[in-house]
Amino acid sequence: MRILSVLFFISLFNNSYCQKTERNNLSLKTAEQINEMENDLKSQSLRVEVMETCSTNPNWCGTMAFASTSLVKVLDGKYKDQVILISELCRATNYKVNGIYILKIERSPNFGVGICNDEVYHVNRHDYIKEKRVPMLFGKLE
Repeated sequence: MRILSVLFFISLFNNSYCQKTERNNLSLKTAEQINEMENDLKSQSLRVEVMETCSTNPNWCGTMAFASTSLVKVLDGKYKDQVILISELCRATNYKVNGIYILKIERSPNFGVGICNDEVYHVNRHDYIKEKRVPMLFGKLE
């Protein structure tokens, strides 16, 4: 049964649409800073530039959760030049790399989510700091 599950996940990730670019280093140093950034961004509409994007099939959602994700660079405000991952739960996306969009932050789920590009959403934001990964927030780009 485990082998079938692993093969299922591999086939899902191989069928996703991805555009990749080089990732920048994380500038947030604590999980508390990530939480503060999320709260600040919920009340703002900032421009972001898409650096990398990956879309998953929304039909995959059901007993497990999957999300499309985009690596973006904030272009305005307090978090200017901060690089973050923006994920959209159970939605396909078609953002253009180097495209400029308005960021709208949404509530993050309180459960793990599978993301294409071998990413996983961590409910515990301390894991992003330990792994030296770019923080992931949920939202959409308009």
